[in-house]
Amino acid sequence: MKPKSTKDIEVTKSNALMRASYRLSIVEQQMVLFAIAQARETQTGITADKPLTIDAREFAKTFGMHPQSVYKQLTDALDGLFDRFIAFHGIDIASGRGCRVKTRWISDASYIDGEGKVKFTFAPMLVEHISRIEAGFTRYQLSEIAKFTSGHAVRLYELMQRFKDTGWMKMTKEDLRFSLGLLNDEYPLTNDLKRKVIKVAIEQINENTNWTIKYEDIKPKRAVTGFLFRFHQAEPPIPIESPTVTVPPFDDAWISSRARPGESGIEARTRLYPIYKREVLGIDDNQQEMAL
Repeated sequence: MKPKSTKDIEVTKSNALMRASYRLSIVEQQMVLFAIAQARETQTGITADKPLTIDAREFAKTFGMHPQSVYKQLTDALDGLFDRFIAFHGIDIASGRGCRVKTRWISDASYIDGEGKVKFTFAPMLVEHISRIEAGFTRYQLSEIAKFTSGHAVRLYELMQRFKDTGWMKMTKEDLRFSLGLLNDEYPLTNDLKRKVIKVAIEQINENTNWTIKYEDIKPKRAVTGFLFRFHQAEPPIPIESPTVTVPPFDDAWISSRARPGESGIEARTRLYPIYKREVLGIDDNQQEMAL
């Protein structure tokens, strides 16, 4: 069963997963989101023992990719996804202390070269975060991130969706870097972080979705310690219904109501037809001749 349409497909991911630090390429992120959305749409569910299938043609159609090269991109992305891990903050049940948890994204990967399909299974620890819709989950349409080319734009958009009801989100610089999966040596200067990561992500969100987002520095003193993001969703335009106009037909009733005394039916029809075209249909024979 194929997804109905890109617009109708939604992605659900645990908010704990939203804040987790992971370093996926844009195609890898698209694979994960597509698989989650497709599993929900087809009601096949997500388990730790059932692989999910991605058809290269459907994937290319969803994300606007070239169909001739998308399978190679999928296989390369699946190679990368197999080696990736995700890290997030959790609580150790035995001690009650905070801990940093790591898990692989997927536990296996299959490549069906002859059919242009790939399969993979989410790791067990990941399944609990994305297997069902419940309180604390974030939902959004897959079509909204289809045109993103920056993985940071996808991540910022996901984080923003957690706070869409409040319209703002405040994050320390360290927390934002962790959530975007940045290494310590990536964009260590605040200006580079703002110019090459935050600005690019915001531009793609503003240009490709119906959300508008902007940010400002948090500077208790002179140094930037964090960022305040403000965002809002544009109201959908109210459709304007065109008034229904009934055009009277050029029939015997219309002709007889305008016929002259003693005028035959053929004479009335011949005389009134140009009037009908001009006054009812709005067609001017003189204008047509000038146009010709």
